[in-house]
Amino acid sequence: MIGLHHQPGNASMAPHMLQQHLGLPHQLVDAGDAEGAAQVKAQAQAKLGTLLAQLDNQLANHGGPWLLGDTLNMVDFYGLMLCRWTRGFTASASPPARSRPLVNAWLQRLLALPAVQRALAAEGLDQ
Repeated sequence: MIGLHHQPGNASMAPHMLQQHLGLPHQLVDAGDAEGAAQVKAQAQAKLGTLLAQLDNQLANHGGPWLLGDTLNMVDFYGLMLCRWTRGFTASASPPARSRPLVNAWLQRLLALPAVQRALAAEGLDQ
């Protein structure tokens, strides 16, 4: 069994979703602290506006349901994880990911996946 050191909603969420998607047996090991999460959030808000613009551009230009086209990929899980970090953003320079129509539609496709639902439930997170 794989031990996944995690903090709910943090960077470990993407590998957790992948483990769920692949059906790999795993055990969640709590490794988080509030101070580290606060630092990640402050740094992310400063940089994620640019990333969201790139996600929008990628989704507009390739024509598939996922970031790399027609096949669900690890990049989608990492993208979802990063977009979750924007949920509390209110600044006009860096609005929440769901405020972008193309990104929101992609997020809804991801959130509908059973593997994502299982990972969110196991981490005690909502959509």
